[in-house]
Amino acid sequence: MKKKTKYFLCVGGMCVCVWNMNKNPANIDKFTLLKHQLLESVETKMLQEGMGHVAACRQNYGVGDMVCSVNKTKEIGIRDINRKFERNRIMKLNENLLKNENELSVDNKQDKIAEKQLEECPIVTQLMQNQTPEFLIDNFYIVDGTTSVDKSIFDVKKFLKTDYSIEQTDKPQILIYHTHGGSEQYVEGGDNSVIKVGSELADYLENKYGFSVIHDCTKYDVINGKLDRNKAYNNALNGVKKQLEKHPEIEVLIDLHRDGGNNKERRVTCIEGEQVAQFMIFNGLSRNKKGEIAYLKNENLQDNLAFGLQLKIEAMKKYPDLTIRNYLKGYRYNLHLKKRSLLIELGNQNNTMDEALNTTKYLAEILANVLKK
Repeated sequence: MKKKTKYFLCVGGMCVCVWNMNKNPANIDKFTLLKHQLLESVETKMLQEGMGHVAACRQNYGVGDMVCSVNKTKEIGIRDINRKFERNRIMKLNENLLKNENELSVDNKQDKIAEKQLEECPIVTQLMQNQTPEFLIDNFYIVDGTTSVDKSIFDVKKFLKTDYSIEQTDKPQILIYHTHGGSEQYVEGGDNSVIKVGSELADYLENKYGFSVIHDCTKYDVINGKLDRNKAYNNALNGVKKQLEKHPEIEVLIDLHRDGGNNKERRVTCIEGEQVAQFMIFNGLSRNKKGEIAYLKNENLQDNLAFGLQLKIEAMKKYPDLTIRNYLKGYRYNLHLKKRSLLIELGNQNNTMDEALNTTKYLAEILANVLKK
């Protein structure tokens, strides 16, 4: 356990604030800021009335001693300093300082939770320590054989530090849609499709986390009444553009899919006693084996990758088995439309509807943690 130090703010014989806190840069910065706020508020008035020094210092004496070190060589006895100053004003300052003390305590608790999560997820800790593209790609991605990787775009420091939080308003902020809404059902078939999962995810994001969400239930792979997956992305592009024209304030796009394949593997984990479908974040690099695909330009590629990585890391810290490695493939998949564009494969054809629905509350929590921080 980290040793805590007792800190005092003292003015003209009054101990204005006392608290214990870990000696780390974040706490010291907050303490220093409070000190300067106090000095700006009362020092001029005190000096005008001959009241002596204002001191803020580390205190090794008991509260009753009221002695502060102004510097390394000089100590001021606070008891004998004139106390004629505005006591009501000081008491108000004290209330504000104690409020900040409580905030420090909350911050410390959050820091401890974050530290514990990192301890339980060493691969994330290693990434934060070495921050090399090679380590990132080898440990966080699956690279499809149809594409190639340009390591120069994997700026790990930027990926980890970029802030993707958004301001919550009553205007639409998040659009959930389904490029393959007509063809991606779960094991029960019928109406048990990814569109139902999208409705559940939208409900959590709106009612639990306060985001304004549009859920577009259009089956973009059904064209003229017939299933046509080959034209689905072009069809979805036109549909999403119309939504963005109507609601330009939208900042997050989520193309929610159900993964497919020829195997019989069921992508499932157990969280808090319930069966939960695993999910995977999918990125298009606009690259084939030979290099860039010129007609699939994506100015938002690095942001797409960074946003997806931050969600992956958040999931790994809270629910280590909930996600599969992020997937890198060759095309663009309409991710170029926004910086915060996602393509998420939630479960596969072998998962049940209930397993997929169970995932949505955890996915919503992970999205909220990145979008609100």
